[in-house]
Amino acid sequence: MVAGTTGDHRSWRLRDLDPRERLIAALVGVLLVLPVAVSAGRAVHDHWIPSGDEAVIAVRVHDALTSNPPLTGLPSTSDLYGSKIRTRHLGPSEFYLLALPERLLGPQLGLLLGAGAITAASLLITAWVVLRRAGPGVALGVSVLLVLTTWSTGTAVLTDPISSNVGGYPLLAGAVLAWALLLGDIALLPLAVGVISFAAQQHLAMVMPSGAVAAITVAGVVGVLWSRWSAPQERRRALVWIGVAAAVGAVIWLPVAIDQVTGHPGNLTAIARFSGDGRASLTTADAVNATLRAAGPPPLQLAHDLTGHDLIAPVAPIHVAAALLVLAGMAVLTVVMWRRQRELAALGPVALVVAVAGFAATTSVPDSLEAFRINLYRWSWVLAFVVWWAIGWVVARLIARATPAPRLRTTMPYVAIATMVVVLATSLGATGSDDVRRDATAFGLDRRLGDVVATSFRGAGPVMVVDDGTAANLSVAPALIARLVDDGGSVQLPSTRSDAYGDERTFDPRTARSVLVVASRFGALAGIPGKELAEYRLTPKTAPVVDRLVAAARSGPARRSAKAAALHRRLYGPVAALADTVIDHMAENPSGALSSPVVLRLLLDGYLDSPHFDRADLRAMLDAAPQQQTLWGDDRVGVYRLTLGELRKFRPDLFA
Repeated sequence: MVAGTTGDHRSWRLRDLDPRERLIAALVGVLLVLPVAVSAGRAVHDHWIPSGDEAVIAVRVHDALTSNPPLTGLPSTSDLYGSKIRTRHLGPSEFYLLALPERLLGPQLGLLLGAGAITAASLLITAWVVLRRAGPGVALGVSVLLVLTTWSTGTAVLTDPISSNVGGYPLLAGAVLAWALLLGDIALLPLAVGVISFAAQQHLAMVMPSGAVAAITVAGVVGVLWSRWSAPQERRRALVWIGVAAAVGAVIWLPVAIDQVTGHPGNLTAIARFSGDGRASLTTADAVNATLRAAGPPPLQLAHDLTGHDLIAPVAPIHVAAALLVLAGMAVLTVVMWRRQRELAALGPVALVVAVAGFAATTSVPDSLEAFRINLYRWSWVLAFVVWWAIGWVVARLIARATPAPRLRTTMPYVAIATMVVVLATSLGATGSDDVRRDATAFGLDRRLGDVVATSFRGAGPVMVVDDGTAANLSVAPALIARLVDDGGSVQLPSTRSDAYGDERTFDPRTARSVLVVASRFGALAGIPGKELAEYRLTPKTAPVVDRLVAAARSGPARRSAKAAALHRRLYGPVAALADTVIDHMAENPSGALSSPVVLRLLLDGYLDSPHFDRADLRAMLDAAPQQQTLWGDDRVGVYRLTLGELRKFRPDLFA
């Protein structure tokens, strides 16, 4: 299988495999890509359509081939914390990668298949690099671990264009490329620069892990130059690859540099200010827990539907000891095996550096509801992957010593492929939270309202789009904006949306010709001027009950009854506290209270003296709770056409 050299180390090539091995390699490649195909198939079956952040991405992807190309990623949520500094994710590389598929296939299939292609390429690159550096046997074991990883992260993630998800598998591929660079494979440097740069640009949570992987890559390049500088031919070869890599990096980071020079301030400056603004973040203990959970047993690859809270939750002492033993073992492995089997030993530095970066990244996660989002901890699967790859490799070496080599070579591929097939079969039936699209409730209404808006506003641009309500803001309005842009329409938006959609779309009363208001409520849509074009009720059967309960919730202040204390003591502490919070705020946010079975039971049991609710309505709402659908807390969405005069009366602040 030795096909020559790359630097000082041997290399395997696909074309050097014998016919049986090529067939196995082809089958493994298909099995690696199959989870991505399953993810895409599920999305198409569910009538997936870009909404919320995906829709904003669709707009910016469309802009990549216009005269106003994006220079950074989407806005982050940094302005919600600390000093309220507004930042955006590092770069627009995803927008440019998906631009051609979006134009050829439309925003639905273009984004879906484009994001899937990024994941599939990352999986195949990972397996190929391991084959190239460590041989078919190790590549086969790594492929099993990759399929387990796709099951663990969930099928929906594999074709999700959201910035906090799409960079996860490129980060994994980047870590494996960095490992190969430590082994002196300088020809992989341009690919490593491209993959790692892409991962770093997607989300602020990816910056430190990507930076750590980049540091490993740099160490590998320095090692190559140090060891080969005295050999003119090898030196020239290394410098050529470094030059190609520098060109790749320059192209990818050029938009970021332009923004930094022309911005006021540049996004890099804003990120630097945000990183030191003293906001409340997760604690050192939380970061230690997340790092140990990712590094120690049981492997993350055997867990499904993980949340951020699962990672930062306190770790049992026996698991702490096991994880520390694993990390110490990675350091020992590096020292002991560096001269004897460098391919195995080089996994140690990769694991330890990613562990340090993951710890640092976790201490930067805001101490808020966002800490729940597993999207902010994609580095954890990279750490777990490298650790369990090393452990599996060591175990395989021990087994090989006790098993006749011919028998092992004959049976190992079939065992590996059978394992992959079983895991994939499990993925087909997985229905957890990581297998369901975030805005699945919105797909139907986005399509119906999109058709209405497209018909009503055809040729009526520029269209000023205003959202009013939580679901309208976070989900539906972006989908309708993406539809208008895809149809070739001109859209304008409030200046507060310019970071997301581009400054060129800022509202200009002198040029806007029509106004679209997208409104959402839990309860009746009221107080919206203009002509109603359509209203969508997510649960039509409960709409009259919801209207009466919302009216009652706003009829008076919330006053506890004499029974309240006893009823409160029956509840689990955090649940009771949450119930009290939503009850106290139900006048302005009735959905939080009236969609909660816990609160509905409290109200039925007489928790409040005021306001007064009809018991039949409470009972009907409680009975309907399992079927009640809401989107970001709202149960209906409407679209309206306004004149500029009507908009001025409705939202005078937009004209200030």
